[in-house]
Amino acid sequence: MLKLIGGCMAVAGAVGAGIRVCMDRRRRIAQLTALEKAFSLIAGEISYSRACLPEILTETGQRLRESFEGAVGFGGAVREDTAFLLGNALGQVGRRLEDGSGQDMQRIWTEEMGEYLSRTAINRREKGLVLSFPDTVYFLDGLRQEAAVREFADRMGEAAASAKLSHKQENRITMAFCIALSLMAVIVLW
Repeated sequence: MLKLIGGCMAVAGAVGAGIRVCMDRRRRIAQLTALEKAFSLIAGEISYSRACLPEILTETGQRLRESFEGAVGFGGAVREDTAFLLGNALGQVGRRLEDGSGQDMQRIWTEEMGEYLSRTAINRREKGLVLSFPDTVYFLDGLRQEAAVREFADRMGEAAASAKLSHKQENRITMAFCIALSLMAVIVLW
């Protein structure tokens, strides 16, 4: 009886670990998609309003947060979704740029977005890409700035599309490996 319970626990643990890995991949795709959307919104605001960057970042952060304000999770708590957390980070960057402290964009962006990125599932290369954003918006000409931000949004979109393409195949391999591992554990325990 104990062997049967141990075998069931081994199978459940290995399958659970595989499911968690698959969920992290899905989370990464959602985060890359949210980043693409955010940078597209920033490019649109540069094109449409010609406002200053701190105002654009604050507005974009607010729009992302508002899109999830009505989302309620278990027990009535507000769900902290990917776009909601990104909206908070962008809003904080915009507020800090406007507060008159004299800190430069690169430092504020690295601190605020670095904290957001530390809670994401995106890889190191993609994090480096996001952290390099201030280098793309140094143009004074609005058209060049918009083009640079749109290119940046396209690069985030390409990363999301690449992750989506490999998502299903990697999940199949992960689940097959976890099931095989759990069966091997059952055989060893038996």
